[in-house]
Amino acid sequence: PRNSSIDSDGELDTPPLLRAISNDTSNQTPAPDRRISSGTRGSIINQIISSIITSETLYVECLNKMNQYMKAIRATLTTSQPVISDEDFQTVFFKIEELNNVHSKFLVELKEIQRTQVEDIHVGELFKSLADNIQLYGAFLHNYGRAIDTVKKCGANNPQFKEIVSNIVLNSTNEQSLTLEDLLHKPVARVQKNALVLQDLLHHTPESHHDYQPLKQAHKITRNFLSEFNVIQTKSFATVKLKKFNEIFIKLLKFLDRRQSASKTRQKFLHC
Repeated sequence: PRNSSIDSDGELDTPPLLRAISNDTSNQTPAPDRRISSGTRGSIINQIISSIITSETLYVECLNKMNQYMKAIRATLTTSQPVISDEDFQTVFFKIEELNNVHSKFLVELKEIQRTQVEDIHVGELFKSLADNIQLYGAFLHNYGRAIDTVKKCGANNPQFKEIVSNIVLNSTNEQSLTLEDLLHKPVARVQKNALVLQDLLHHTPESHHDYQPLKQAHKITRNFLSEFNVIQTKSFATVKLKKFNEIFIKLLKFLDRRQSASKTRQKFLHC
């Protein structure tokens, strides 16, 4: 099982500012609180960005570590004693390199924005750009069940491979180890967390702000992806972890809907 003490990018391990405040449902984009001043917004957004950078840093480290193992195992494929077959290799590490490139770039740019922008932080275009790459997650998630099954199969058939992928140490986790299966679950958790992050950023951004439209677009892209992917998943996957993913996905949508409904209720109250 995954180590919860280091799973800061876990399924519903949300930043402190993410709060469920209503039980109603709605499919509308959350309306911003127009009482927020630019200075207050800057402070709130900065807190959210700091939380994102913390979890994104760990996520990128996980992707980097998988990338390192991918390169090491790839180097054995052309030898007389490959650790796994080329077909299994392609299945296990499908889209890892691409996800690593996208999120490494995203993290660098997000850190630069926080460093150079203080009172009025603009992150909308950056998150829109990240959302435009969401089909990478579609490809990864479609392959996720096969990747996990392949890791288990290769581990059962090759003690050397099992030893290699059963004790992976990250620099930021105080020498605590993960398995390759743990690492492969990180993108599954990340795509869910991205939806919550966008929800919170949008909630604290007035419609008149430059960030509102790109954040709204990114939120729509991400939510539509999750909705469409859930329909596909119920037809095609049967692994335990993907069953868990679907359960978490339903909780996530309910969470988003509660926040959206609360925003609508709050706006009606303000206009009474």
